[in-house]
Amino acid sequence: MHHMEVKSEKAKGKRTREKLKDSFIFYPVSFSFFLFTFAFLFGCTHDQGNMKKIILIAGDIEVPVLVEIADDPDEQQVGLMNRTELPENQGMLFLFSQPQILSFWMKNTLIPLDVLFFDAEGNFAGVRTMDPCKKDPCTVYSSDTVATFALELSSGFYERKLLPHLKKQGVVLQLRFPEE
Repeated sequence: MHHMEVKSEKAKGKRTREKLKDSFIFYPVSFSFFLFTFAFLFGCTHDQGNMKKIILIAGDIEVPVLVEIADDPDEQQVGLMNRTELPENQGMLFLFSQPQILSFWMKNTLIPLDVLFFDAEGNFAGVRTMDPCKKDPCTVYSSDTVATFALELSSGFYERKLLPHLKKQGVVLQLRFPEE
């Protein structure tokens, strides 16, 4: 009887080793698939499906921009923190319910940004270029006048894409939401 139990234990051990051997192939593939799926679905919180199109108008040119909307205090507090890149024509649009002096800082923001301020009618109210903050205290960047919207874009966007058109006499910058 004891000999049978040993054989049975050996057979169990062999089956366990085979399962483990198979799992070393299965689990890395499964784990890789899981990581890819997780990164694709949850790591890309700024995918184009969650973005809205706005138009920046400078004279006779229109510059389309895809934006994430930050319209509640939690979204506004996080903003573009911890992003390692921001595509050229993408950004984050902060919406505020009341016109006010808007202030931003770059705590935990890894990339330099331009922030464009607009009044309640979408008229340009100023711009600041903001540098990443590596340690406290962080610089605070504020609008010169009351504003209702703030648009964060990659640093240099304003200078490259908008400023050349704004140098013409009488040209103003406006923010518009296209008709859907």
